[in-house]
Amino acid sequence: MSDFLSMTLSENQIIVKNAEGDPDTKATILIKNKIDYIPKVSVIIPVYNTEKYLRECLDSVINQSLKEIEIICVDDGSTDNSLEILKEYAAKDNRIFVVSRINCGVGYSRNEGIQKAKGEFLAFIDPDDYYPDNNVILILYQKAILNNVLICGGSLLIYDENKKECYQKDNNKDLFKYDGIMDYSDYQFDYGFQRFIYSRKMVLKNNIFFPNYKRYQDPIFMIKAMDCAKKIYVVKSHTYTYRMEHKTVTWDNSRVIDILNAFLEILDYTNKNNLNKLYDLSLMRLKKEYWGKIKNVDNDDINLVKQKLVELSLKRYCKIYTNLEKAKVSIIIPIFNVSKYLQECLNSITSQTFDYIEIICVNDGSSDNSLDILNDFANRHRNIKIIDKINTGYGNSMNCGLRVANSEYIGIVEPDDFIALDMYKRLYKVAKENDLDVLKSNYYIYKNNVSTLNKVINDNCYNKIFNGVNDKDKLGFVINPTGIFKKVFLDSNYITFNETPGASHQDIGFDYCTTYLADKIMYLDEAFYYYRQDNEEASMFKKSCVYTIFLEQQHVFNIMKKNSKFQYLYNILLLRKYNSYIYFYKNRISLKDRGIFRKLLKDECMQDKIFSVDLIDIKVVEQIKNIVFSKNYIPVIFATNDYYVDYLRVALKSLSNTVNNNDEYHIFIFYSNLKKDSMDKIFNTKIKDNIYIEFIDVFNYIQQYNLYSTNHFSIEMYYRILAPEILKSYEKIIYLDCDILIKGDISEFYNIDLEGNILGAIINPVDKYEKKIKQLNMNKNEYINSGVLLIDTKNL
Repeated sequence: MSDFLSMTLSENQIIVKNAEGDPDTKATILIKNKIDYIPKVSVIIPVYNTEKYLRECLDSVINQSLKEIEIICVDDGSTDNSLEILKEYAAKDNRIFVVSRINCGVGYSRNEGIQKAKGEFLAFIDPDDYYPDNNVILILYQKAILNNVLICGGSLLIYDENKKECYQKDNNKDLFKYDGIMDYSDYQFDYGFQRFIYSRKMVLKNNIFFPNYKRYQDPIFMIKAMDCAKKIYVVKSHTYTYRMEHKTVTWDNSRVIDILNAFLEILDYTNKNNLNKLYDLSLMRLKKEYWGKIKNVDNDDINLVKQKLVELSLKRYCKIYTNLEKAKVSIIIPIFNVSKYLQECLNSITSQTFDYIEIICVNDGSSDNSLDILNDFANRHRNIKIIDKINTGYGNSMNCGLRVANSEYIGIVEPDDFIALDMYKRLYKVAKENDLDVLKSNYYIYKNNVSTLNKVINDNCYNKIFNGVNDKDKLGFVINPTGIFKKVFLDSNYITFNETPGASHQDIGFDYCTTYLADKIMYLDEAFYYYRQDNEEASMFKKSCVYTIFLEQQHVFNIMKKNSKFQYLYNILLLRKYNSYIYFYKNRISLKDRGIFRKLLKDECMQDKIFSVDLIDIKVVEQIKNIVFSKNYIPVIFATNDYYVDYLRVALKSLSNTVNNNDEYHIFIFYSNLKKDSMDKIFNTKIKDNIYIEFIDVFNYIQQYNLYSTNHFSIEMYYRILAPEILKSYEKIIYLDCDILIKGDISEFYNIDLEGNILGAIINPVDKYEKKIKQLNMNKNEYINSGVLLIDTKNL
């Protein structure tokens, strides 16, 4: 997969041709070597702006005890003094060959070196690294010839530029424990290619070159070369010193695309050539070392390569598991960092009384030990399939599972939930007897080891077959994991999950589409599913991104518009859409993001004409109007700790008794160490519907700014100072101490014009603080109560 395949030589130029045979780039030969022998080893050095380290590198090469070498230095358009250093060394050593070119990347430079080389073997060294001793090339060459191998190499030594010391990794891949022949099928590694020398004839004959990626060019070269050689000779001594901690990498779009393409090429090659250990290692490395740096970089080209990576992992997975017998129910489990609950979930599924199930576990790049738990279960249960992929979100994970599912029906289990042992035996029996597209059931809400039955539909609607169009008014939202879905039905209606990032609302669209497009849907008056609501890391407890609910509704309508039933379902879909907006506005959208949400909601209302055309329930329309046309947001901050919780509850009650009904009050509780019981007490305080509470943990801010408390002031004192930084999306904010009583509507205080000042405050009663005012030599009109502040965040 190299763009450098051939070249022609003239007196002073190398014309590099691409894969189509057309001229691609030019390089100028500045200094030819003057050797009169065929070199045993050609040492190739790609150089770009490394004047600081280049002399040390060159000294380690020219002082090698094997003298019959050639040294090919390719300067890749350096703008520092690197080229002058190369000329200086070439003047002293007739084995040095210097080529200069415009900057095209290290891959091109190494490839030029390969094409120019005349040696029996090729060695590669980067200009900021060096050989650990003078006998490295001699040892490698002698061992290669003596043992008749095409590749020979040794252990890796690492030099820490910051600590100015060398060390070796405790890794049997970087460090060999013996001298001898090794099969590459056993080694399966791709790092530290510079530790080895390579047969030049093998490289040229098999067209093994470096791809022109800005990052990660060398692993695919090493993989292809070693896979071609099959056997390598290894020595336990160190053969290369790799310098670290002296470079910084900026992940611009071109680098992101290159590294994704590099991994795509590696995964494709290892998959096709049965290098399974290396495939798994590469995928793990992508997830752990690189994905966090690049997953949020977003453009069309990058997203296309990301999708190819996911598709490739699915192809390999399918190839491994196609020999399993056909299941009747495929259970999909989307997994991301749920090791705390995963064993209980898997125990309940693997213990099912129904034998005809396949369990598809989609690990979405977990960073905890979820994958270890999956592998342990898979070793004990042959019907478990594991898809291990980079983190792409809930929707993509579910779609990966759907694509490889091999069954009549699909079931879904969330990894922090668990199920009754007879769930799928019972559901499958009822679904088959009635030829259902969709079957759903009741479920248990599981919290603090207590199970509470939750019925999903009116009592007179259970155990009856409904039609999604004809009976649309009787059907409602029921969480997807309570039931099973006919696979043919899903495929024929193109029903998939929306692949938005993270885990936010992607189940809504799947429920809408399966419910209303089903010709035959039933709700079973039995319960099997235990829906956990005490996992604080679950998505249901996290404030959602403003845009995700709108994207999810767009996904629903995109699917529905392709179906002939859409015209009969439009009004009910519209009603459910706006009901979901009301719910998410009140429960899932961060208070700071409500302004953006209102604007998006208003635009959608105008597009759907719900204010001017009688399309949905007037009560729903009125609720939407109250959200869209609310007069004002009043953000209020209280600082509290466990001791002051009861005082805060009194303050909230007094606030609730004085607010007006036209404004919306956003209450932010700042804390740095607050017990869950205290939070529950605050949440359970009865307040009006237009007052919303959100907790903000400011502990990290306290740590960041090294704030501290003494006998004279507490940590909570700082919260009013942090408020403008944390709530900068508001123009103004009110700060209140939590031990006050509010006797009037604070909107009057909020609406005061600060006239360019950054702070507004209440003057304290003079008689109480007269002595203190005199001590401070202040005017009585200047002494304010810092527990009641109006802060201008825009001008602060």
